[in-house]
Amino acid sequence: MELIAIITLIVTAIGVIVPVWLSRSKKEQEKTESDKYPSSQYSNSTDQKNIQTEDENPYTYFFPYSVDRRRQIQHMSSFFPNNDTDLLWVFHGAYNQCLDEFMDCIKLFHWQKIFVTESWPEVIPFNWPHLKNTYHAERQLLKNIWNRVNNSKSIPLDTNGNIDSNLVFKELDIKYECPVLLSTKIEMEDWDQSLLVKLTQLSVHLKKNCKSAYPRILCILLEYNSHIPFYKKIFNQKRKVMNELNQNFKKNQIIPELIDIKKIHLVKWFQEHYGRPERDTVDEIFSKQLTIPMQVIAKKIKSRLVMSELARKYKNKGEYNS
Repeated sequence: MELIAIITLIVTAIGVIVPVWLSRSKKEQEKTESDKYPSSQYSNSTDQKNIQTEDENPYTYFFPYSVDRRRQIQHMSSFFPNNDTDLLWVFHGAYNQCLDEFMDCIKLFHWQKIFVTESWPEVIPFNWPHLKNTYHAERQLLKNIWNRVNNSKSIPLDTNGNIDSNLVFKELDIKYECPVLLSTKIEMEDWDQSLLVKLTQLSVHLKKNCKSAYPRILCILLEYNSHIPFYKKIFNQKRKVMNELNQNFKKNQIIPELIDIKKIHLVKWFQEHYGRPERDTVDEIFSKQLTIPMQVIAKKIKSRLVMSELARKYKNKGEYNS
């Protein structure tokens, strides 16, 4: 009986450990594609005009990620920040819905459907500090933003030796004569109540110190792991986080969740941009699946199509019709 109990314990342990290991391995493997050409969330370069090759051209690389997302774009367009109290957007979805790449698509393709202006936005990513102490977290947050806005200068301090938030955010107005999306990503599993305090403080700094005529919007990307072994835990955490967000932020600040792509969405995408629905290609991509995550869609599009000519057309045209 003891032998049977030991065997049962070992099998149970394997059943728990192996799915966890596989899920993490799969997540790392699937993110390799984005590592090949880092999203603007991790790129210091702001001058992309001279990039020519298909592998290096951001318009080419990110175009497959522009499939659908109409619901999110329409929400942002309908509820665009029209005063200084709405300077925050919260995006949320599974990691395989490519939140980082969606920010690049907003910058490169979608912006003029959201906010009609001759100026295209700059996405400025910064790391979110994983610190429990609110004072140290706020200090590190300002430091991370300053390093992305102007890392050629020493960070400004006030007379008490604290980081001068006024000068940090005023630097945005000095350096960027265009709309700015300040973007940071937070794993939903890491969420706690103190993050609301930090987000509120950061939005207050942004509202108080940025006086540009162009919008400056804080973009929070809440990302969660979508693998089945964690589903129940993730669902409960997601429900808790969304309840807190809905209680503390306005409806217009919470962007609809990024979800899987349906077959009809890809058919329409091909019809709009290639002039034909490419149903055979769509059927091949979806096979018997009803929906597919954006990460998989983009990868399969890239493996079947040469994107450079179409992407270059939209770059030269300077607009995105959707």
